[in-house]
Amino acid sequence: KILDSFESFSDQIQTIGILTTASDVLGALSISHKGQKGDAGDQLKRMRDFIMRQDQSPVEVPCVLQFWDGEGNSSRSMPPVIQLLLLKLLFSSPFGGPFLELACLSMAFLPLHFPTVGPVGRMMARNYKSHWAYYVFIRYLILGEKIKKHRLAADKALIRHRPVWDTVLVNSDGISCDKMQCRLSDHCRRVLNELSTDGKGSSVTISAPALAIAPLYVIGDSHVLSLAWQTIKIGHSRRILIPYPATGLKAWHVRQCTKFFTHSNLHTVLRRLPFTNTDKRRTIILSAGEIDCREGIGGSLIQGYYNDCSDAVTRTVEEYLNAVASLAEQYTIQILIMPVAPHAYRSEKNGKSTGRAARRQTTHLFNQTLRHELLSPGKKKYDYIFLLDYEEFLHEDDANSPTGYVLNRAYNADFTHVSGAVVKLLENSLQSCGCDNSII
Repeated sequence: KILDSFESFSDQIQTIGILTTASDVLGALSISHKGQKGDAGDQLKRMRDFIMRQDQSPVEVPCVLQFWDGEGNSSRSMPPVIQLLLLKLLFSSPFGGPFLELACLSMAFLPLHFPTVGPVGRMMARNYKSHWAYYVFIRYLILGEKIKKHRLAADKALIRHRPVWDTVLVNSDGISCDKMQCRLSDHCRRVLNELSTDGKGSSVTISAPALAIAPLYVIGDSHVLSLAWQTIKIGHSRRILIPYPATGLKAWHVRQCTKFFTHSNLHTVLRRLPFTNTDKRRTIILSAGEIDCREGIGGSLIQGYYNDCSDAVTRTVEEYLNAVASLAEQYTIQILIMPVAPHAYRSEKNGKSTGRAARRQTTHLFNQTLRHELLSPGKKKYDYIFLLDYEEFLHEDDANSPTGYVLNRAYNADFTHVSGAVVKLLENSLQSCGCDNSII
């Protein structure tokens, strides 16, 4: 029943479409947060009415899929943390299609329950730190930010994040499933059947059933979501960047000797890709290293395993790249390495300036070592491994930073991750990194 409801919902999106833009939704949410009276049910109704007024033929979401609305049916009301977790799963699912469409549409309603500022936000951040961080990040990716008209006029040349809402719901060219090739419900039933008969299910292919344009999978830590569901150009072709997160993955976890769930999760993801069981080499993008720079490398230094931080970073990067080279051979893939984005500017008033300064230095060393290992002339040590070297274009000068720079505000999503505006930089670096574009 639920799969059929997803199918019906997706058919409406593709047939009718949605005219309401992410900017429209942000405007309506802003008005709601400024003190319109009424309980949660009234606010949800006003938002539904707003979208209906914008769209001549509004899309009707089946009740069973409205996970943000428990007011009318208390028997199926979800706890707040489950709502946030479901949003994360829907948005990051490699199926895309109606799962992604529902995640986007839910963001017109979830912020009415979970505003990012105020007592509710502080309580959620305190009690459910990881889930709340994902929610804030995904909210930005789906809706972007409200930009005043005078700023738009002044900064026309500035590259901005394109909200996933607009990509998926307003102009879904290439993102939606091709109904002529495969119905999502049939595809999901096949996958569920294979998962139930495969034992652990680690080798079952889990991917979008059929997309209008070819996918390029982005695998790794939460930073893969910065690229999620955006499109890039490769020569005269386009690719959809499909996220496949292995949450919590460190560069140090990629090593073959690692006995940690993130290592196992990474290999499960790679086995489930639709092309890793074939002889033809294909391409993925891999993201790891930010968590090492934030919390992992310094721990080893404190325990006296290294002479200095530079030695610790060099060892981590070398181990990481050796492990990635093994993955390239084991799964017959070409791997494009994402750099670690610089840390965003944060106020020094809350007493965390020392830790942030150390993090900026470690990140700087990590990216320098990646360049040294992968870009030095005559130093081609790793086959089928290439660096997407766009990190320096993310810099914004800052005299107070020990590295002399912080993350450019134009690319900041949530002070931890970059926004989808980075896609253009990635696209340019992909053309110049030396990889084989014919297998992307």
